[in-house]
Order: sequence, then structure tokens, then C-alpha cells
Amino acid sequence: MVGHNDTVDKLGFNFDGKLLATAALDGEIIVWDYLLGQKKFNLDGPTSDISFLEWHNKGNVIVAGSTDNSIWLWNGNNGAFLNVFQGHTAGVTCGGFTPDGKQIISAAEDCTLRLWNPKTAECVFNIKGYGFHEGPINCMAFSSSGTLVATGSADKTVCISNITTGKSLARTAEHGDSVEGLVFPANFDVVGTCSIDGHVRLFDVNKFSLKEKWDMGIGLNRIDHYKDKNLFITSSIDGKVFLFDHRISDPVAMVHCHGSCIQDFKILPSGEIISADDDGKIYVYDMRTQTKVEMANSTVQTQKQTNEASEGHVPVMITEKKVEEPKEKEIESVDQPNEDKSVVTNKSNDEKPNANEEVKESN
Repeated sequence: MVGHNDTVDKLGFNFDGKLLATAALDGEIIVWDYLLGQKKFNLDGPTSDISFLEWHNKGNVIVAGSTDNSIWLWNGNNGAFLNVFQGHTAGVTCGGFTPDGKQIISAAEDCTLRLWNPKTAECVFNIKGYGFHEGPINCMAFSSSGTLVATGSADKTVCISNITTGKSLARTAEHGDSVEGLVFPANFDVVGTCSIDGHVRLFDVNKFSLKEKWDMGIGLNRIDHYKDKNLFITSSIDGKVFLFDHRISDPVAMVHCHGSCIQDFKILPSGEIISADDDGKIYVYDMRTQTKVEMANSTVQTQKQTNEASEGHVPVMITEKKVEEPKEKEIESVDQPNEDKSVVTNKSNDEKPNANEEVKESN
């Protein structure tokens, strides 16, 4: 699969796994027939780097955010433009569909979290100010109920907010560096974080307290969780992927699968991992056997890398790390401000979307 001319840093599969969307640093988005390994079409709209890319969980609709401050919506079947969302005053960094598929959420370098009506492009609410982030927001993750959303920031904190009320509920004490990745595992009352400081942390969302912490020894930028399992996966800025069980102090395995920084990865329904790196390459590999999956079209490259020889199996190393004892207080609840500063800006009820509306696939 060859088509991009710049670093591929975002990717995502549609609901049935037949279509793959990839995005590059130059703003180009390509939709592929994944089974055939063929390019279908490009998506037009954004003018700069794509910061997030996501398919609707029930249909072929794609939403993406850009560092040009905008969010875009397309028909994933034919690439037709559906809507554009504008209001952020700085580059959009993360976002996607809400878990119920009825709304779109986004966060940006302007330190705000916004909820949007996908049909009218109106902003439903805007969380900001006292008790919320004081630096650019890098990442977000939803709880399994879809009510809570966690956001991680360059200000080294994680905030937990309620998207039904539009209020920020709590904020962690500072991590050692920028928080780059978050995950809300289903059926677990925890939120997992990873940071450039090299640590993975698990916070209890009921008590707002630190439960566990691991030191991977290298800056981390993404984290995810195997559904219905106790296994977490995190990736590093030097091309490694770590697999660990939250009940065990040491990582289960570490695979050095890329020669450069991993920009994004996804867990496939088969349990395999697909990841994209700084060199514009995409690899599929099996963490159980800790080897690269040998597929005819398992690498997406930039045009200038087409003739590079692919390597065989990825080298495998098992690492042992000790868990550091958590501090007594790693998270603090957010009290109501004494100053006249608003945590959330709400629009009138007349502007809120119909609760029964849902983003539907365009014909």
C-alpha cells in the first residue's frame, strides 16, 4: 500500500474492518480497501496536519481534526464532504465521536474541550478555565458508560469531566512531563495514562486516587487496553511497544518493532497490533508470538521509501521494571472557584441537539 508523501501518523478502521483510513503530516487523508490493499480515494478539506481520525462505530462516516483549528466530517463510502466545525482558536489536538455516536467532541491547544452537534455544526458546550487545563490538551478517552471523559495535557495533568453536565470533576497532580495517552478500560473503574516521563499510571476514577505506576524507562505516547483482558499496551518515542498486565509489576513483553517514533497504533479484532511510525511505515505484528505478521501489503510507505528492503521478524526483548510506590496524594478534587471564572460555558437549551439524533451513514 503506497500513496502518502509524508509521515503517516494517524490510522483507523471502519466498523467492519474492510476500510482503512490513514492520515499524514501534510494533511492528506487516504481511504483504502484494506482487504485488497488498494487506494479508494482522498478526503479533501484540512489544510495542515491531521491530529485525530476516527470512523463512526455504526456506519461509514469519518471525522478528523486538524492543526488548522478545524474539524471535518465525510462520507466514508465515497469521500463526500458532510460538515465542518469551527470555533477553536488554536490547533485541534484530539477528538472523535461520543460513545453513543450522536455528537462529536474535540480538544485543542487553546486548553478547551468542546461538544458539537454533527448535523448543525453548533457548539453545545465549551469546558475551560478554573479547575481545568492550563496548557494544550493532547489526548482524551471515554469511560465505558460514555458519561465521563478524561483529557491529558502538556500541563502534566489529567482532568476528568462529565459530558452530560459539561463540568470538570477532578484533576490529577502533575505527572513528570506531558501526558500523551489515555485509556478508559471497559469494566474497570480506572483510567490509564502514559507520559513523556516514561511512566504508565492507573487512577481509580471513583476515589480519584493513584492505584499503580510503572516505569518503562523511555518516553511514552500512546496507551490502549485489550478488551475483557487485564492486558495494556503502550508505545514509545523510540519505536517500542510494551505489553503489561496491571496485576504484575513487570511488563510481560517488549517488542522493538519500529526504527523510529511510533505515531499511532490500534488493536485489531484478531488481537494483532497495527502501528504507524515517523518513517511513514505501517506494520502489523502479533504480541503473543512477538513477531511481525508477514502480509503481502503490511507496509504503507512514502513514495521515496517504496524500494527500501523490508526486514524480517522484529527483534524481541523482555524487560523487567520495578513498580515505584505511589505518592500519598496524586490527584486533587476541583473545588468551586472563589473568583468569577467559569469552568464551562454553556449554550442555551435551544441550541442543544435532539437526543434521538444520531450520525447516519450517507448514501
